[in-house]
Amino acid sequence: MTAEIAILNRNAVVLAADSAVTISNSRASKSYNSANKLFSLSKYAPVAVMVFGGADMTGIPWETIIKEYRAKLGRKKFDQLDNYADDFVSFVKGYPSIDMHDARTNLARLLNGEFKSVAAAVERMFNQYLGRIGTVDEDTVTKFVNVAVSQRQKFLEALDTLPFAAGWDLRRLIGKHKREIYKARREVFENIPISRDSKKTLYRIAALSLTKKTFSDSRSGIVVAGFGEAQVFPAIKAFHCDGMIEGHLKFASLLEANVSGNMDSGIYPFAQHEMVVRFMEGIDPNYQTYLETAFETFMSRMADEIGPKFFRSKKRRELFQNALRLSLAETTKHFVSEAKRYRQRYYVRPILGSVRNLPKEDLAVLAESLVHLTSLKRRVSMDVESVGGPIDVAVISKGDGLVWIKRKHYFNQELNPFFMQKYFAEDVLSLAKGSGPDGKQEED
Repeated sequence: MTAEIAILNRNAVVLAADSAVTISNSRASKSYNSANKLFSLSKYAPVAVMVFGGADMTGIPWETIIKEYRAKLGRKKFDQLDNYADDFVSFVKGYPSIDMHDARTNLARLLNGEFKSVAAAVERMFNQYLGRIGTVDEDTVTKFVNVAVSQRQKFLEALDTLPFAAGWDLRRLIGKHKREIYKARREVFENIPISRDSKKTLYRIAALSLTKKTFSDSRSGIVVAGFGEAQVFPAIKAFHCDGMIEGHLKFASLLEANVSGNMDSGIYPFAQHEMVVRFMEGIDPNYQTYLETAFETFMSRMADEIGPKFFRSKKRRELFQNALRLSLAETTKHFVSEAKRYRQRYYVRPILGSVRNLPKEDLAVLAESLVHLTSLKRRVSMDVESVGGPIDVAVISKGDGLVWIKRKHYFNQELNPFFMQKYFAEDVLSLAKGSGPDGKQEED
């Protein structure tokens, strides 16, 4: 995992990212604090890109893809940040170095991840039942699987289909990848009893997971931020990417925001964001979810307990309890809404009001501090240290372009004096030969 953040106001956008990366398999995991997740997207335009989640796209490191795109982009510039993001996505879609082995590996990863989510739902039901009853027989576990499979199918069916998969025949997709689906099912549900109907449904779930707007836990996140040539204020665009499916890039928009008359500041955390939310809203998001769920459960139990005290007639008692449940459900929604309004008014808005007027150097300090806060929490708690290492920080402004405040290198710059010369060498050579920014020969 990782922790990244983007902070915008009218002056600039600041990006900060930690350096932790975790590599794991079925037996163990290993963490390193040397990963690069923040890059300039252009050598000449004020645009940068951050990567979180999966460090590669179908086996190819995002760092490699980004730097190849930067070389292709050269001196070309776009009027809007959206154009940079769309052009980068188009480049990734047509990336030539993806072979069949990488595509099959990616497919297996997606199928295993989907089936593991179903198995996790079965495990939760199993543990709850075991805690109440004490024993669970095989028939009961089979029923749990049936429920989990049915619920997952309904969830996926309700999602939007990704544009590239519109009109696809799912039966044909299942037939083409029947072997891979079977293998993933056997690996995940090896010791779990499954009915024949649930086995058939799992095949449809596999096809739906590939074509619907749902993404695996190992998906990649891409954040593009900065200025287009026609933009006075910064903008940000983020999307999820889950590799290639049948030659199509599986991606969807995650966030779009730009500083304008209606919004003059913003703080956007990515990946592990609970400490930023706690800083912004004054409460841990997990604790907030617990309070809302507990309040809802308390209200429901109240209806069950009050009814028998007032009515002996079963029919009247049920009518009263149903009416009371509806009323208490509305009360719960009102409570959640009012709590959110309070947090926005007394916590979020004052912070954003301060961010609105921060100079560039203070924006950088804030961004680095919020990432460090997440890292510190991981270090002193019993959580896995999935955030850590040096924090890269970049400030992007209209006048100064991209300026690195903190930037680690895997090499000693003093021992490599020609690195920066090489960085711009191709463009200098191009200009010396009389070529323009777009590679065309300039006229005298």
